[in-house]
Amino acid sequence: MVGCIEPQPNLNTYSEKVIEENNVSQAEILAHEFVDTTYVPIYSDIYNRSANERFYLTATLSVRNTSYRDTMIIRKIDYFNTTGELVEEYLESPIYLNPMGSIDYVIDEEDKKGGSGANFIVIWSANNIKFKPVIQAVMISTSGPQGVAFTTDGVSTNN
Repeated sequence: MVGCIEPQPNLNTYSEKVIEENNVSQAEILAHEFVDTTYVPIYSDIYNRSANERFYLTATLSVRNTSYRDTMIIRKIDYFNTTGELVEEYLESPIYLNPMGSIDYVIDEEDKKGGSGANFIVIWSANNIKFKPVIQAVMISTSGPQGVAFTTDGVSTNN
């Protein structure tokens, strides 16, 4: 049913290909016993000069498999706004990332649905508790001579 998948505006071409080609079977999901949830702060806008003036940013969520040998499974990627409302669910079903592979999602500068307190929740699994992916966001924008760029790191919500 790959042909029925509508392209998502916040994915680059490579990431669309990952979603289309890297479907996961139920057996593969069960084989990846270690499950973690990662919270990633996203700043789709920041305050500039005062609380009444905002500087809008392009934000990129990057999920990276750091293993040379093992695949990781991404079970869910959800985007929430400042008030905690679900803005978008990015995966219809789990996908895997090849060793050293990555997937990116872009929140356009014009997309104001998230706000200054937006965030992603990424639920992923691996077959080893020592597995440590890198899940980050990069925010960037320019306006005339002014430019802003910074990163945020994902934080595990499992205790």
